[in-house]
Amino acid sequence: MTATRRPTTRKQPIIERIETDPKDPRLAHIMVGGATRSVATVGRETLSALGVREGIRWTAQLETRVRNAQAERDARSHALAMLARASQSAESIRRGLLRRRVAQDIVERTVESLVADRWIDEAAHAALRADRLSASRPGACEAHLTEALGNEGITERLALREARRVAGSAESAARALLLARTALQRRGRRTAVAVAQSLARKGFDPSIIADAMRREGYDCDAE
Repeated sequence: MTATRRPTTRKQPIIERIETDPKDPRLAHIMVGGATRSVATVGRETLSALGVREGIRWTAQLETRVRNAQAERDARSHALAMLARASQSAESIRRGLLRRRVAQDIVERTVESLVADRWIDEAAHAALRADRLSASRPGACEAHLTEALGNEGITERLALREARRVAGSAESAARALLLARTALQRRGRRTAVAVAQSLARKGFDPSIIADAMRREGYDCDAE
């Protein structure tokens, strides 16, 4: 009769201490198995949410849950910092987090929670960006503004709606006409057509360019 040796199972270490960070009482260091260095530093709310306490085992599953929760906390903190600097759309927050190599699922949960908490207001952001673009690009046509807003991550529906609103502003059109006429008056050695083409590349509405050319005595259909 031969004896077979039973495979040994390694016990998971115990969380011996949870120490408050001396520099930030909102953070806690998890100390495991007599180690002098923490295995994780997390927010107090994470400990509470996951039921992490002294005396329980530091399993691989618990470690994964803690690290995922902390990654979500860090992602939300970074997103809120972005919002503190400037208004953001859901897509711009998404792009910012992905640039930091945050996992896709954490990015999506972070964006969803910010929208639910009304930190992100897509409609208000679209209106704000449209107003600012209109101010910096007076006379820009609806198509140009729609494209510019879309490139910033604003949804097609909101981009079109806000572009239509600001492109039709009488004040914006008047400023654009003045700028176009000034450009024609200061054209130097450039032809009027060259100036008109330059204005078109900047997004000026074609009707405003044509109006400016007529008022300055140029045949807008020439060349």
